[in-house]
Amino acid sequence: VLALIGEEGIDRISDENDLKQIKDYLVEIALKNGKIKDLIEEKECLGAELMNFIVPLPSRLNDIFWSSYDISPQEAVEEFYKLSKDSDYIKTSAIAKNIEFRASTKYGELEITINLSKPEKDPKTIAAEKLVKATNYPKCLLCM
Repeated sequence: VLALIGEEGIDRISDENDLKQIKDYLVEIALKNGKIKDLIEEKECLGAELMNFIVPLPSRLNDIFWSSYDISPQEAVEEFYKLSKDSDYIKTSAIAKNIEFRASTKYGELEITINLSKPEKDPKTIAAEKLVKATNYPKCLLCM
């Protein structure tokens, strides 16, 4: 973890147990130390990499989920959803930025959401991409 954020030691001891706050703190240290650029994509990638140290392996999560599912499907889904929110896999703080409109129609309840939680591209990323030398390999991300 220290290598990822560009630290040699740690001088802060915390009793903080909110995983998202710890992750955000470590990402900010990495940014300050120049390990990542101030781009949404880089912050999210590092955050996900840090969470990989905490969250069980996918195979273990599957075992836990299906063991719990055998007892109570509802509880298994709720536990998995809670873990996904706690580990910031589901970005609840970003989703909260979305704008929602609801209306009753003759066909039922209509919900329209303006997705502000994840812009298509960060303006800084777009600016950086303009400086990259053009290449035609691969033709697209799916062509790799």
